[in-house]
Amino acid sequence: MEASNQLAQIREIIDEFSDINISTLVYMLQLLDVLPQNVNLSSGSPEMKALQDLLKVFNATKGLIEPLINISFVYGSKDYPASITFEGTLREGRELGVRKYYLHDETVDSKVTQILDENPPIDDNVKEWSLSDEPRYWTLSCPYNYSTRIHGTVNVTVYLNYSDILDLLYGLSPEALLSLNYNVKAALIDVDENGNSKEFASNVTMVSSLSLSSLLSGGLNVPTTIQIKDVNHAMEAGHSLRFGLSIVNRSLNLPSINITIFNFTLSDIIYLLNLFNISLSLPGSLLGEMPVLMYDSVDSPSNIELNLAPLDDIKLSLAKGIKRDQLITKAGKAFFNVTVKNTGLKDDTVKVIVTPVDPVTTITPSGWNVSLTGVDSTGVINEFGYKRTYGVLLLPASSSRDVGITITPPRNVDYGDGVDVTIEAKGNRGYDEVSGSVTVSSDVVKIGIDLIKPADREARIGRSFNYTFKIVNTGNEVDSFHVNVKSDHDWANDSDVSPVPPIEVMPGEEKEFNVTVSIPSNVAAGTEDFLIVTVSSGVDPSKQRKTGVVTTAVSPSLTQMIGEGFDSFASQLGLNSVLGSSAGTFLMGFFFVVVIIFVVIAIYLWRKRFALLICLDRIKEVEPGEKTSFEVTLKNPTNQRLTYDLRVANEVSLPEGWHVSLSEREVKLDPDEEKRILLSVEASPDVDPDGYAEIKVEAVPREKPKAERISLIAMVKGAKVDLYISNVFHWPKTFKGGDVITTRFAVHNRGNVKAKGLSVKLAVNGVEKNRVENISIPPKGYANVRIPWVASPGENSVTITVEK
Repeated sequence: MEASNQLAQIREIIDEFSDINISTLVYMLQLLDVLPQNVNLSSGSPEMKALQDLLKVFNATKGLIEPLINISFVYGSKDYPASITFEGTLREGRELGVRKYYLHDETVDSKVTQILDENPPIDDNVKEWSLSDEPRYWTLSCPYNYSTRIHGTVNVTVYLNYSDILDLLYGLSPEALLSLNYNVKAALIDVDENGNSKEFASNVTMVSSLSLSSLLSGGLNVPTTIQIKDVNHAMEAGHSLRFGLSIVNRSLNLPSINITIFNFTLSDIIYLLNLFNISLSLPGSLLGEMPVLMYDSVDSPSNIELNLAPLDDIKLSLAKGIKRDQLITKAGKAFFNVTVKNTGLKDDTVKVIVTPVDPVTTITPSGWNVSLTGVDSTGVINEFGYKRTYGVLLLPASSSRDVGITITPPRNVDYGDGVDVTIEAKGNRGYDEVSGSVTVSSDVVKIGIDLIKPADREARIGRSFNYTFKIVNTGNEVDSFHVNVKSDHDWANDSDVSPVPPIEVMPGEEKEFNVTVSIPSNVAAGTEDFLIVTVSSGVDPSKQRKTGVVTTAVSPSLTQMIGEGFDSFASQLGLNSVLGSSAGTFLMGFFFVVVIIFVVIAIYLWRKRFALLICLDRIKEVEPGEKTSFEVTLKNPTNQRLTYDLRVANEVSLPEGWHVSLSEREVKLDPDEEKRILLSVEASPDVDPDGYAEIKVEAVPREKPKAERISLIAMVKGAKVDLYISNVFHWPKTFKGGDVITTRFAVHNRGNVKAKGLSVKLAVNGVEKNRVENISIPPKGYANVRIPWVASPGENSVTITVEK
């Protein structure tokens, strides 16, 4: 296959003419873009003179030039496999910006389909389609291989032919006085991989047929522009764009000719019909034929023009109340809280990238750190002088997430230093960014000092000690504090401060420092010294805090004298030569260790057990008049034979009604030998119904007079006191107010234990007249009671009450 080119055209010119003239030479040079189109070729001009000289040379060397330009470009065959080779990396190229898609017909296997592509028509073979209410569609020849966004205004340019209208006008029909309005709908449609389509934007535009005057003045192939405004649609990867065109309806457009019917113009009549919602039905012949769409030709390049842009589903904004430009202290931090939103209908993985740069050098200055919270993972990218800190987060469709960003300056930062901050949100479905700045400024510095002092103290004459103070930085800036010390008796000065000032303290933190006070040996006991400590800010020396402590010189205490005694004794033993000044302390420590060892041995011997008393059931119940027994095991835990005396330690002090006895009073046991002993317990009817007895059993080894004791509990079960009154008798039976009456009755105890400490009360008409105290009634027994009382005038209602 041979391709024509500019050299081939020049070759044809040379073959046609034996010699080249000046006009032919100018044409060839302009064809090769060597000679500008507007060159001065007037006679006598320098340009013309140079061309004439060149023509002579060309004609003289024509025989040499012809073989050079007799070149053909051959490719596309087995013998001539022309190709292009390049080195590099291929990346996906995304189409962005304005795109123009032309309407074409494509024939494949004798089947004609309507397509859209970016290739303009190259021939005059026009395609025609008569518009109708049945839309025709043109589909983009290749689906988008990436997700993109159509936005802004889409301009549709269609070439319409009104030839049928022209025939009507040439026929001088009544319609010639009218023009036709067509409501043309242009629609944009999204087609997915499965062929499912969805219209996402459209516009209906009214176009008018040619009037008589316009037909007389121009042609029939009229370009019409339809605008679809405010388009914002995401085309997913693999989806195709489809364009649809149709007629929605058509109507008459009244001319300027004034036709009156009963003083009403035709325009007035049409307006009144529309006002009262009355439709005007006109014959189809009067409405004319549909216009014809002309496309896919050089003269009729119908097309749609649109703007492609990246997806913008991802939005980034600063949280409410967050300033873009922030001032901080040297020790401060800048906080940028941002909200990342996914406004689209698909999930996306978004990378939030924070880049601080120096506004002068435009690179990231050393020491500035960025940290992020609220993300799934973080990382750092260092390239081309930039340090980009990023966080990755998965953002579901139609959701948002808050991300916290903290920017910290370096320790050696100065006032006036700062960075410009760019915060980016990058996702597969969009990009957004916000910017700000961070400046270290003294305008926001606040100085605050708090000084915590120790307690006043007494100190021994001739000795030194340390006071420990605390500096608290209550400001918002790192500060280096200076310390000044003043003593009434010069027991301390500035050189006695450690660590050596200035002392650097971060905001909100505290640090300790010591002041060494030395008391001379020649001062009198009871001498007081007032120590004043002043701490001042290194940032603002006028900010100070003072405090003071009182030191009282005292004579040596008993403890001190003991310590000195050990020091003297250690010196006599010669320990100072080995242990130095700590010899006395070592000797005193050794002494106390020996004492502690003896104490431990004594405690061990005191706590050592020579007998074990074991009872698995230490609490038992017993009914009145019944007995129970405890099984106690006595064991010899020592490594020698022992003789034990057994007894109840509190036998004489047991509560009333309880009686105990041991099966053994003396037991001999070999090492680790044991023996079971029975303790019998009897509860007589005299026991307290709600009482119990704690029985303490002791085993005392005769060889080691250290007793082992175990406590057992016996509780009363089923004990009750059941009282009732019988045989009540009053004498005399007849009486008057003021007479002494004697009431006799019996109080019975139907219970199984003795009723003790009873009180019998007699009341007349609710008023107590007499009582009898401290009555005891054995079980199944009774007590006869006689109570005298003075009668009251009138009726006497007697009540007898027995209570414990």
